[in-house]
Amino acid sequence: LEERPTSLAQLLGNGAARTPSGRMPPLAIPLSTGTLSPGATAELAAALSQVGLAPLLPLGARHGAAGQADTLEPGSAMIIPMLIGDLNLVATGTCTTVIGNRVFGFGHPMLGDGRVNLPLAAGEVDAVIPTQEVSFKLGSSGKIVGTLASDETAGVAGTIGPVPPMIEASIVVKRGGDSHTFRFKAARHHLLTPMLLGTAALDAVTFRGAPELNGATRWNLRLRYTGERTLHLHDVAANDDPFGGSSFVGALILPLQALQENPFADVQLESLEAEVELLPPSEVQIARLEEMSLARQRFKPGETVRINLLFRLHRGRRVMHSVELELPEDLPPGRYPLTVSDSMTAIQAAAQARPFEFDVKSIDELFAVINSLQSFATDAVYVRLDRPEEVGVAVGRDALPDLPGSRALLLAESGRSDVTAFAPAVSRKVELPFILTEGEGQAVITVERP
Repeated sequence: LEERPTSLAQLLGNGAARTPSGRMPPLAIPLSTGTLSPGATAELAAALSQVGLAPLLPLGARHGAAGQADTLEPGSAMIIPMLIGDLNLVATGTCTTVIGNRVFGFGHPMLGDGRVNLPLAAGEVDAVIPTQEVSFKLGSSGKIVGTLASDETAGVAGTIGPVPPMIEASIVVKRGGDSHTFRFKAARHHLLTPMLLGTAALDAVTFRGAPELNGATRWNLRLRYTGERTLHLHDVAANDDPFGGSSFVGALILPLQALQENPFADVQLESLEAEVELLPPSEVQIARLEEMSLARQRFKPGETVRINLLFRLHRGRRVMHSVELELPEDLPPGRYPLTVSDSMTAIQAAAQARPFEFDVKSIDELFAVINSLQSFATDAVYVRLDRPEEVGVAVGRDALPDLPGSRALLLAESGRSDVTAFAPAVSRKVELPFILTEGEGQAVITVERP
């Protein structure tokens, strides 16, 4: 079985761990997270420990919340706001020197990333925490006064003046008859942004306690990027896998990472809008596919195949559900594999059968592929009839369905690098009255001459 991620750090792939072997890691930079829940803070701590940042949650304190400070001067708190608003996360250091509008601070790196474009704020030191290992300050962000432009080995530096753009975010969480809206801004950072927004999403859905284990989470998520590009992500998932690729947190983080690490173009996230509904067990059914059967195995072209599916409801009874697939009128006689599966299995099968549709060679194609995957939903089952004896041809990402067989075969053997030969299939998506977490059934039907 494929190992599922069980934490935010594993979902992110621990890609942030970059300390070379044999070298001592830098001392952790404290982050104040006074408005994040203990659960979200713990997940963030595990993820950020890979890059030398240490979030903290001092109970009863307001660390990270907005303060009144508006001036940076030697010895004052120097704040790097990562999240500000209803959710707050700030890095705290010391301003060492101000020369004109240029500001220097910390005396050590934050992440050592070189050129950055992060908000720079004045702040207040709320507490100094002495420990035998390392002492640190807890700070509150005041007015954002400029831009942090450099994160080097000797320290950080920036300018007082223009403020860099931040990501405008809104997450509406509905639970029963209650609705709560979280509005905040997030810093743009090539490494931290997926981590920050993933933590914010986790904190929002756990604001009034963790979602019920046997319930589900439904979401509608819109991510707007520079260049008027948009991702529209929507699905529903059982709550038994909070960090899986099919969960709300996973559905947010994985596209963020794919676009942030893309090799085609620099696109920046401008805004995030999410509507999330937490469904209790009484309003949702979760099932897995156990068996598949056919009343008969022989058909004629144009007939309808009736497929009987047996599902096991979570902690409940077995239920029978039937789906149908209409055979093409021009289907030649022969034997054909028939498969019924859950959404994740269907995606994997589609990527294997039609790889050209997943071949990305530009930033716009990457957006198109991510958006196209939203047609695979967990509250549906996917029926596919393979036609292995036939040859289909695609040029680039476009299939040529009406090409005569001889022409298709000639083009498939042309040796062109942009031509892909594939076996066509008849497929159908059938919505279900429950969430299908896993399952696949296979059979073979025989098509006879009319």
